[in-house]
Amino acid sequence: MPELDPNIALPIAVLMFLIGFPLFLILFLAARRRAKRLGRQLNEEKTRAAKDRARILAEEKEKRQAIEQKYSPIIDMEAEVGRLKAEAEEFAKNIDELRSSYASKRETMKKLEHQVAVYDERLAFAELGVYEPHFDFGDSEIFKEQIKQIREKQKAMVSQKTAAICPTDWTVDGSLSKGQTMINRQMRLTVRAFNNECEAAIANTRWNNVVAMEKRILNAAKQIDSANASMNLSINERYVSLKLNELHLTHEYREQLKVEKDERWTCPVFVPPPVLV
Repeated sequence: MPELDPNIALPIAVLMFLIGFPLFLILFLAARRRAKRLGRQLNEEKTRAAKDRARILAEEKEKRQAIEQKYSPIIDMEAEVGRLKAEAEEFAKNIDELRSSYASKRETMKKLEHQVAVYDERLAFAELGVYEPHFDFGDSEIFKEQIKQIREKQKAMVSQKTAAICPTDWTVDGSLSKGQTMINRQMRLTVRAFNNECEAAIANTRWNNVVAMEKRILNAAKQIDSANASMNLSINERYVSLKLNELHLTHEYREQLKVEKDERWTCPVFVPPPVLV
């Protein structure tokens, strides 16, 4: 191919540039507008797809709500049955606990009623039975003498330190004598407490509460022995028996006094016959 003359080639190149550049610019702008249009279409498709998704979700929610509303009685019934079963189980558990508590408290109440009866004469006569006489002296003076002898025996046991017994030899700081001193002190307190209970029982004894006063003396001995159990100290059963005998004698002595008083009032008065003139 023959070479172009430089003088001709330069104008041709300038002419081609002037023609090609506007054409390139036109094509670039056209491509840019087309890209923008496609971007707008893409955004519109995204917006339309989001709206369709929201619409579908709303429709599905409405359908689900409609189904739940339609079958709510069945669903609620199952939930109610479950709730009632749980309540029934809780009630059954509470009933078992109440029964157990009632049985325990009833047993405690019976024990307390028995203890109260010892101190309440209104319950004593009804709950503890009728007193049976232990002596048959038939004379108030004999009863009086017997009471005096019983009290002398009690005094002798207290003096001999046999009213309360403690078979254990205790030591205090390694000393048997200190241990014995401690035991002697505790024995005095024990006998004094028991005597106070017995004196109150004997002083308050009447025809309708003698059996209750017996129980009161025995109950006092039992409680005092329980309090002294750690020291192995207890009231001598013979001393308790003497206190019961004193109670019986005192009661029967009072009853004998009433009998003798009634006999004096009912004894016929001697009226001398009229003197004939």
